This record gives sequence, C-alpha cells and structure tokens, in this order.
Amino acid sequence: MRPSERMQQYRKPLVVGMVIFCCIIGGCLFPIVNCNPENPVETSLGMKTIILLSVFLFYTELGTLQSALFPKSSMGFVAVLNLALASLGLIFRYLLEFGEVSNTYNFTAPNVALHLFALTLLPLMTYAAQKYKS
Repeated sequence: MRPSERMQQYRKPLVVGMVIFCCIIGGCLFPIVNCNPENPVETSLGMKTIILLSVFLFYTELGTLQSALFPKSSMGFVAVLNLALASLGLIFRYLLEFGEVSNTYNFTAPNVALHLFALTLLPLMTYAAQKYKS
C-alpha cells in the first residue's frame, strides 16, 4: 500500500490532529514577530530564531500533510482552511490570556495581520509545490 493511500485510510484522525495541533502551535507561537514598538518584552536573538524556525518547519510540513490529505482540492480551499486554522489558534490564544495586559501588547492589528498572512501563505506555498511537483 502506498503512503498516500494509507493516509487516506486514516484521513479523519489526521484531520482532527491537524486542527488540534494547528490551534496549539499557532496560538503558542503568536506573535511570530512583534510589530508593536511599545511592547516592553524583548526576546533575544536566539529565541526569535527558535520561533521563526519552529514556524517555518511546522507549517511547511503542514502543507506537505495537506497535499497528501487533500490531493484533489483547490488552492482556494487550502487557503481558507489555513486561514481558519490560524484564526482558531489566535482565538484560543486570546481566550487563554483574556484579561491580561499582554493581550493589549500582542493583539495589535499589525501582529494579527502578519500572523494570519504568514500562517496562511507558508503551508499554501508548500501545498502548491507538492501538488504541482508531480
């Protein structure tokens, strides 16, 4: 049995796992890059590197997984799916820190826009590369 056929056999648990992990990872790594100049918390270069590499690796692998799970889907479907997953992660992060001062520093329009853009585009580019490779 080919790996793509095996993935189709376990499609439902893989999709549920994908949603759960995207919500957790997308929320925990927010903001990817803090665009708020008034933010009093500064992260070191090492921590910024870890965050950027984690985002890049997880979301490129997510695009590969999506290309195996949704081989006949359109680019629009995958873009909306990734936007929904990134939005869910932000909602969970907001609710987790509800009422804390860090929400006012983190949830600014540039931070949210950059996060949604990056977490939608990165897996979409990987999906497109995998889909059109063959």
